[in-house]
Amino acid sequence: MLLSRIISNIEGLNVSINDCNSILKDINSNALSTEVVARLWESYLRNSTYNLSVTSNLKNNEGDEEEEEGEEEKLEEGEVDES
Repeated sequence: MLLSRIISNIEGLNVSINDCNSILKDINSNALSTEVVARLWESYLRNSTYNLSVTSNLKNNEGDEEEEEGEEEKLEEGEVDES
């Protein structure tokens, strides 16, 4: 008697687990597009951050060189910067 109740409960548990697995499979397949978008966004963010950092460094270096050239020209012309 006890053994038959255990067996019937285990059968019910198996059915519930199979239902749960099928629902989880549906959830995962529906979330796949969201996962792809998240990965694309993460890659875009990483690449844009890198490119912006490289670009700003180049612009800062170019700007520094232009300022130095301008200061050298002023010194050659006899202009003095009193700051």
